[in-house]
Amino acid sequence: MTADDIPRPLPFERRVKSIEPMPGGQTAYLESLRQVCNRVDKQSMSRAKLSDWLSERFGIGVSYARNVESFLRRTGFLDERLGVLRLSEATRAWLASGDDRIPVSVLHGRIRFVGDMLAELRQPKSTRQLLQAALRHGLSHKDGNAISYRRGWLQSAGLVKRAAGGRWEITAAGATLLERLDLYEAESPAPRDDRSNRHSPAGDSSLPDRIDQIAGELERAATDSANPTRFEKAVAEAFRFLGFIAEHLGGSGNTDVLVTAPLGKGRSYRVAVDAKSASSGSLVEGNVSWPTLKEHRTKHDVDYSTLVAPHPGGKRIQDRAAEYRVAVLSSEQLAHLCRQHARAPLGLIDYQDAFRRPGRADLSVIEGKARHLARLRKLVAAVSGFLEDQAPRVGPMKANQLLVLVPDDEPSEDEIQGILDMLAHPLIGAVQGSRDDGYVLATTREALHRPLELLGDELTTTPSEPD
Repeated sequence: MTADDIPRPLPFERRVKSIEPMPGGQTAYLESLRQVCNRVDKQSMSRAKLSDWLSERFGIGVSYARNVESFLRRTGFLDERLGVLRLSEATRAWLASGDDRIPVSVLHGRIRFVGDMLAELRQPKSTRQLLQAALRHGLSHKDGNAISYRRGWLQSAGLVKRAAGGRWEITAAGATLLERLDLYEAESPAPRDDRSNRHSPAGDSSLPDRIDQIAGELERAATDSANPTRFEKAVAEAFRFLGFIAEHLGGSGNTDVLVTAPLGKGRSYRVAVDAKSASSGSLVEGNVSWPTLKEHRTKHDVDYSTLVAPHPGGKRIQDRAAEYRVAVLSSEQLAHLCRQHARAPLGLIDYQDAFRRPGRADLSVIEGKARHLARLRKLVAAVSGFLEDQAPRVGPMKANQLLVLVPDDEPSEDEIQGILDMLAHPLIGAVQGSRDDGYVLATTREALHRPLELLGDELTTTPSEPD
C-alpha cells in the first residue's frame, strides 16, 4: 500500500472537524506517532493501557493522553478487536515504507481541511489567512488551534515550511502529494461582521497567530540545546501568556525564570523555574543539578520550584524531583496549557495546581476546570439563543423554563440563573428582567459582543493619573 492506494476520502459531511496534536512539538508529530505504533505492534495493549503509557512516555496529562488514544482510533491509525488495539493496514504500510504521505492521506480522508490546507498554501499564508479559508470547511473562526494542529501534522511530514514574514507555504513534497488528493470544493463562507480589529490580548496580531508563535517557539527551543537562553525566554513568555509576571533572570546563581502570581496578601505565590533544553528531545536525569534547584528556591524565597524540559520522563527523574521538592513540567505540557488558555483562560489560583506536587506535574484538575469553563460558555450561548427564539412567542422566561430547553450537560437551575444574572448586569445589559418576572433578550445576539469588547478595552487600559 502507498499514498496512492489509501481509500478515498469519506464524504465531506462525514469528516470530522476536530484534530489532536501529538506530543513532542509540531515537527515531531509523526515521530511520536511512530513510537506509539511500534509500541502497540510489539505489546498487547487496551485503550486504558495505551493511555497510561502515553502519559508516562511523553509526560502529558491523563486527559490529553486519552484524547490522543481516542484520536488514533477515530482516524484509523489503530483498530480495536476484542478490546485489544492493533495497527491498521495503512499504518503498517507506513511503518514498512517510511512514506510520510500515507498518514497525511489518512488524516485527509477523515478530517476536514488537511489536504485542503496544502492547496491553500500554494500561495504563502499566515495562520489568520488559513483560519479564514478553514471557515469554508465548517471550522470555527474561534479555533486557531485547529490550524496549528493541522499544520503540525503537515510540517512533521515535510509538506509545509515557513515562508517570509512568518507565513507558511507548501514544499515540493507537499505539492507532489497534493496532485494525488481529492479536494473538497468549498463554497465561500457567508458574510459576517469584520471583527479583525476587535480587542485581542495579542496586541496588533491575532490571538491564533500569537498562540502559534508562543507554543511553537517553546516546542522548537526545547531541543535547541546550543542556545539555552532561547528556551529560557520561551518559557518566560509562555508563563506571561498564562497571566503570570515572569522575569527571565538566568546567569550564574540565579533561577532561569522567576514567576509570580500577584494575588494579594496571603494568596500570592512565586515559582523558581529552571528550563533545561535537550537536543535529543528528551531530558535525561544526569543533565539536572538538583542541589542547584534547591539553592534557587532558597535564594529567591519562592513557594515552589519547577523544572521545565522536553519529555522529562523516567522514574529516576521523578524520584529525584520528589526528593528535592521540584515539580516537573514538560515543555509539551506548558505548550498545551497555553493553547488551552486561549480557549479557556483560567486564573492564577487554578494554575497553582501545576506546581504544588513534587514530581511529574498533574494537570488533570486544571484541564477539568478548563472543560467546565468551556461548557459554561456554551451554556451562555444556549441561554441567549433560546431567549432570542422563544421569548418573542412566549414572553419573558425564567431559569426553570430555560432549564427544560437546554438538553446538553444537564445544567442546574442555579447555573442558568447565574448566567441570567451575569447577562442582566448593567455592564453587559444583554438581557432585561428579574428572577420573579423572567427575562427577555435586550438586544440582538450579533450585538452582544460590543459591551464585552468595551469592557475588555477598559480593563486593559492603564488608568490616567488623577488631577
